[in-house]
Amino acid sequence: MVSRSLASIFYAFASLASCSFMATGPPAAPIPHYMDSAAAYGPDIRLLNTVDYTSRYHNISAASNWNKSISAEQSVDAIEAGYWFLVDKKFQNHQPLSGSSDYPVVRNVKDYGAKGDGQTDDWEYIMNAITKGDRCGEGCNATSTKGAIIYFPPGTYSISKPIVQYYFTQFVGDPVRRPTIMGRKGFKGIALIDTDVYIDGGNGAEWWTNQNNFYRQIRNLILDLTAMDNHTPGGAADGSPVGIHWQVSQACTLQNIHFKMPIAGVNGEVRHLGIFMENGSGGFVSDLTFLGGKVGFIAGNQQYTARNLKFTRCETAIEMLWDWGFTWKNIVIEDSKIGIDATASGTDGNTGQKQSIGSVTILDSTFKNVEKALLVLNAKGYHANVVLDNVRVESSKVVVVDNLGIPYLEGGTKTIKSWALGYRFTEASPKGKFDSGDMEPPNKDRSLLDANSNFFSQDKPQYINYQQSDFINVLSYGVRNDGSYPNKNAKGINDALEQSAKQNKILVFPAGIYKVDDTIFIPPGSRLVGVLWSQIMAIGKAFENADQPKVLARVGHRGDTGVVEISDMLFTGSGATAGAIFMEWNVHESIQGSAAMWDTIFRVGGASGTELTDSNCHQYGKQAVERCMASTMMLHVTSSASVYMENMWFWVAAHWLRHADSSADHDVESKLQTRINVYGARGVLIESQGPSWVHSASNEHSTLYNWQLSGAKNVYLRHIQSETPYFQAGQLESRKPYPPDTRFPNDPEFPDCKNKAEGFDTCRESWALRIIKSSNVYLYGGGFYSFFQDYQDNCAKFGKTCEDKLIDTDFSEHIWLYNLYTVGAKEVISPQG
Repeated sequence: MVSRSLASIFYAFASLASCSFMATGPPAAPIPHYMDSAAAYGPDIRLLNTVDYTSRYHNISAASNWNKSISAEQSVDAIEAGYWFLVDKKFQNHQPLSGSSDYPVVRNVKDYGAKGDGQTDDWEYIMNAITKGDRCGEGCNATSTKGAIIYFPPGTYSISKPIVQYYFTQFVGDPVRRPTIMGRKGFKGIALIDTDVYIDGGNGAEWWTNQNNFYRQIRNLILDLTAMDNHTPGGAADGSPVGIHWQVSQACTLQNIHFKMPIAGVNGEVRHLGIFMENGSGGFVSDLTFLGGKVGFIAGNQQYTARNLKFTRCETAIEMLWDWGFTWKNIVIEDSKIGIDATASGTDGNTGQKQSIGSVTILDSTFKNVEKALLVLNAKGYHANVVLDNVRVESSKVVVVDNLGIPYLEGGTKTIKSWALGYRFTEASPKGKFDSGDMEPPNKDRSLLDANSNFFSQDKPQYINYQQSDFINVLSYGVRNDGSYPNKNAKGINDALEQSAKQNKILVFPAGIYKVDDTIFIPPGSRLVGVLWSQIMAIGKAFENADQPKVLARVGHRGDTGVVEISDMLFTGSGATAGAIFMEWNVHESIQGSAAMWDTIFRVGGASGTELTDSNCHQYGKQAVERCMASTMMLHVTSSASVYMENMWFWVAAHWLRHADSSADHDVESKLQTRINVYGARGVLIESQGPSWVHSASNEHSTLYNWQLSGAKNVYLRHIQSETPYFQAGQLESRKPYPPDTRFPNDPEFPDCKNKAEGFDTCRESWALRIIKSSNVYLYGGGFYSFFQDYQDNCAKFGKTCEDKLIDTDFSEHIWLYNLYTVGAKEVISPQG
């Protein structure tokens, strides 16, 4: 049987050698953007086998009684006078490994002296709130123990310098009456909010490594740049004033932010920029609005997803610096000269080769009164890969045009069902030929679409219109969040889950570490919300046996339907939890999207409290160490389930977020992030018959596979990412230390790999994505990387390969894969049957 995904190659668009490096930023010359998310090595790696195959916030709660949404008729004052759980001091938030029993987790900036009156310079007071407690700033590369939420009550906070967001920090404004952060006239610095500080005189060096810059949120703010001068000393892009310098990696998000900038023509020349993102390895943003400015969003990143962004009266809405892949969904651009400018071109400092845009996907979006919707680069030997899917254009002169003025898609008023620009592979042109034009639109299953025929999406609930009586504190059930063990947490959490579901309450897990030695059961009707990624941590003998896997968190029983919401949680383990399945998801939605997770992390090792340290799990171990086997599977979505996931990170740690010399109970912030060998067998297994949605998810370093769809149907994947374990090929092949197991459907056996002695086995390595006996699968943007062989990166350099195959499609049909890009693979897709 021939897989339909193989057939789709013949009307696909592709580029076999796209660009991969671009980095800019003050105060010095561009610096390398290192693709390895664990260690910095040169920028001369190339993207191999890039293949392009053939506002108001939407909230499912609006029509249901189980999640109250804000009515437009309600007055702001009435809502503001209500209750919000996040700022309730009765919840005992804790950072048990911070080294201080009185370490504050949720910090109200007004408690530190900020006035919010629009007149006082509040910068110093806000920074006092951020820095209290010896937190992770300059000289500290990462932390897993000293997180904080910085809360901004309603008001206008005037500042003269950048607010630096320290590592493992969330900035959260009042969600109803959003506070304003306003730049003062004479403001000096890169941006109102800076997430990675360029060191003065450091030749481009920064406080944090951009692709390791994890654990950040900014939400519910208005950023006002209108009083800022056109030229800002120390500003980005030759002194332009900026709202947010957003240079981040996984587990980071922007949500519900408005960027207010002066409007060109009305205010004369403007140079203001909303977001400046020059590099990183993300990532996800949603529900952003931009008014005015020279550019709304300057975007450069390995892989990234943006949803629900609206740009009004910007000179250029989006300027793309570089990417391997970027997906723009539900974007509205109106009354602007240029929609998306993707003509930027940089130069690799090592090779001298041009760097620019790898691939762009624009999905379910609208351009209205935009002169040029999309500008692309036409350079010798280079063309970007572009996919337009369900794009509405109104009154545009031209939709797609290059920097030489050559139009590829004329303007007017129209709906573009499916169109692509790139290299087309056919039987007549097996090596690819540059082309552009309409494609046959995918046959989208209705269950995956909303009422407007867009792929369904929804926002993370913030639970803002509730009374105090609508919440249950899990700690009131005898549960401890201080990381202590032994305890009675499993029983207490299960009791709390049962009662909160029965009473239609929201169950709050205050920040901290909840060690459990048995399965917790999350019944239908559950709504779980964490604070600063509250950790549910498996521990004990029940989870140690890989031959007897045990579920840490079971979401419903098979056949259950209803509502489950999980947000801002983290599932992990402590010690040798070789048999742990971190989550088994069984619940099927009762209405569209009612079974969902947002901003949730699955982490195997890599942090304080896991006991999987560099001393126990050294990177150079040629044999697997049993005590470092820590996960049988991270997430299993069973055949009777459906799930909506957004901004997820599944990570088997490749490095340690604390220094090797730190004590067991204290995270010593250090520039070192020591590599470790921790073993997790499987990433995410999806057997769902649909509908299921995965919006922006990274999945890294499992030994057998990262993503597997087995017998699945009606699954939508929007920008997923994976990495092969760094130790494979040179140390262990994929079937060690976890062999294939018949208890898990279609576990990879690697039957076509030749037997060879221990050594560089590039055939038996972790699969990035397997689509097995599945149908109606839609992937819009996928980045799958193999950088190393036994931690050596030479294999990933341009023209070489690190492993034979990354993507497996067996006996599947109706598969649509758009803008797929890989690093280090000999074959892009390997249909087996």
